[in-house]
Parts: sequence; C-alpha cells; structure tokens
Amino acid sequence: MGSTATATMQLIVMLLFMYGGLSSVCGLSSEQAALLAFKQQLTVLNQNGGGSVLATWSDMSSSPCSWTGVSCNNLGQVIQLCLNQTGISGTIAPELGLLSQLQHLDLSENNLNGTIPAALASLTNLQHLNLSGNDLNGTIPIELGSLLNLQYLDLNSNNLLSGSVPQALFGHPALQYLDLSYNGFVGTLPNVLAQAVSLQTLVLSNNAFFGLIPPQIGQVLGLSRLDLSTNCFSGPVPVELGNLVHIQYLDLSTNSLSGHIPAIFTMTQLQHFDISGNYVTGPISPLFATLSNLVFLNLSNNSLSGSLPAEIWGMTQLVELDVGDNLLTGTLPKEVGNLKNLQSFFFGNSRLTGPIPMEISLCTNLVKLDLGGNSFSGTIPDAFANMKSLVTLNLPSLQVNGTIPPSLGNCTNLQVFPPAYCSPKNCYLLKEKIPCN
Repeated sequence: MGSTATATMQLIVMLLFMYGGLSSVCGLSSEQAALLAFKQQLTVLNQNGGGSVLATWSDMSSSPCSWTGVSCNNLGQVIQLCLNQTGISGTIAPELGLLSQLQHLDLSENNLNGTIPAALASLTNLQHLNLSGNDLNGTIPIELGSLLNLQYLDLNSNNLLSGSVPQALFGHPALQYLDLSYNGFVGTLPNVLAQAVSLQTLVLSNNAFFGLIPPQIGQVLGLSRLDLSTNCFSGPVPVELGNLVHIQYLDLSTNSLSGHIPAIFTMTQLQHFDISGNYVTGPISPLFATLSNLVFLNLSNNSLSGSLPAEIWGMTQLVELDVGDNLLTGTLPKEVGNLKNLQSFFFGNSRLTGPIPMEISLCTNLVKLDLGGNSFSGTIPDAFANMKSLVTLNLPSLQVNGTIPPSLGNCTNLQVFPPAYCSPKNCYLLKEKIPCN
C-alpha cells in the first residue's frame, strides 16, 4: 500500500510539473525547476538590510548546487535544502517532491503557512524533515508514513496542525526523533508504538491526546526522552515504563493520571522527572534517592501523602525539587541543608509544622524558595541572609512570628517577597531593596 501511495504522489507531482509550465523553461533541470517553483510561492525578507536570502536562486544558474541553502552530492543532485530561520513566508510547493535524492529538508522557524503537501511522500530518500516553528495548518498527510528512511521528524510549534497522527509514524521502525508538540493533535496513542524500535525521542506535549498511556511504550527500549505533558491522558502510569532503562528525561505533567507513582527506579540514567499537575496518590518512595543522576524532581500539585522520606535529603545532586501542593505532613528537617546544589525548592501549600530550620541557609545556590501555605512556627532564621542568590522568597505569614531579619537586606537580588510580611518598618529595615506590593 505504501508503494502505491508513493507512486500516486510521484504522478501528481509530475503532472504539476508538466502542466504548471515548468517543463517549458529551456535548459532547466527538473530540480532547478522544482526549487524555482518553490521560490515562486514564497515572500522573502531581506536579511539585516542586505539582499534576499534567495537572491542566488536564478534560472540563469547552470546548477542549483551553489544556491543558498542547497547542498548536492558529487553527482550534482540536490540532497539537502536548509532554509531554517531565513524569514521566508508563503506555502510549501508540492514541486519539492521532485527532488528525488533529497535526504535533509529543514524549513523550520519561518512564517510558512498552508498545509503539508502529500507530495513530500515522493521523497523516498528523505531522512530528516523539520517544519517546526511555522504557521502550518491541517493534518499530517497519511502518505508521510511511507517514508521508510525517515529518521527525524519535527513539526513542533505550528499550533494550527490538528487531527489524528498517522499510525505509521508512531510505529515507524526507522524513526529516531519525533516531536509533535505545541499543536492541536488529538487521539490515543496506538499499540504500534512497540514497533518504533529505533525511537529515542518522543515529544507530544501541549496537544489534546487522550486515553491511557499504552503499556507498549515500555517496549521502546531506546527512548532517552519522553514528554507527554499537557495533554488529556488518564488512568494509571503503566508499570512498563520501568523498562526504559536508558531514559534521561520523563515528563508526564499536566494530565489526568491517577494511582501511585510506579517503580521507575530502574531508570538509573534519569535526570529529569516531572509528574506534577495530576491526581497521583500515595506516599513518596524513598527509592527516589537511588536515582543518582536525577537533578530535576517535580511531584507537585497531586494528592501525595505522608512525609517526605529522609532519603530525599541525601540527593545532593538535585538542582530543582518541587513537592508543593500535596497532602504531605511532618517537619522540614535540618538535613535540608545537605542539598547545596539546589537552585529551586518548592514545598508550599502542604501540611508542614515545626520551625523552619536554619540549616536551609546552607543552600546558598537557592534562587527560588517557596515554603508558603504551611503551618510552621517560630521565627524566620537570621541565617537566611546567607542565601544571597535568592530572587523569589515565599514564607508562611500566619504562624511564623517576628519581623523580617534586617540581615535579609543583604540578599540584594531578592525581587519577590510575600506581601503579608511587608510594612513600612520592614521595608525600611531592608533598605527598600525588596518590593512590598
């Protein structure tokens, strides 16, 4: 069926070529004519006050190999077309399907509109296709699934692309990189994902995919990056994700996932884990501490309960830790001072009690600290002044007594402070370095 679709696309492109007037231009090769047909569809901005980026594209040239953005093989056949970030606008001409030896097509970060031509399925040698960062609309042509050599497909940030994604792309055996994020795609993830044996990066964030995350995704053993955030996925997180032992980046945030966090602790290369903004429940496992490469951990905005395991305070490699907006209880122990690499620490809107330990001031790299919405007692430790990198500070306002320590005025980068602490006296103590709104 794939070969039939490809042959049909080739016929359509040839008819466009013959009856579009291109073949009547004497002395032009089919590749020159195809590229000039593409140029005719474009509006090109002058770059930095200079000439057009396509000024070299002329029917006076004997070969397109010297044209801007065009690369050829040693036979003079076009194998690469790269016009990313060149300010071009207009539509993608189906005549590009005539570039039969093309391996690399990058038109990203421009202002292209219209639809993705099905004629691109004629590019049977294509390995790399990047149309991201444009204003394309419509659906992904089902024919693109017949591009058997395709290894890289990036359509992210077009916003107007929509509809369902051809199953052949999800189960493509050669595809290594697939990014469809920031569009309007819908549908469920098919079981054919198990056939995507070469896939290393799958980014589907900011769409409207729904349903369960299929357990077959755990069979894509080469995955190093999986981002399903900001969709409508529901149900439990499949335990089969634990099979992805090479994964480094896993983002499941802002969905409707439920149940417990599964045992992902075989993911020894994991550096980034985000499951915030879901409905997961249960305690936080102490086995998170076994993920020695983890630098970003976000479990916020769920219904996790119990206390934060003591083992977490031994994760000295952490740069960001966000466990706020849960049902966590207990105290903030002095061992928090072990996390000296922390730049962002969010533990707000939980059920913590007891004093705020002065040892937190040992986290001198902190830029953002949020402990608001808890029930701490005592005073604000004077040692907070040691955190001179602080830009954002949010502390509980009702149970903590006393005024702002005057030494906090030494935190000259501090820009955001909870209004409940602000008073003319406090602002004077801080030499008005902190805005009181």
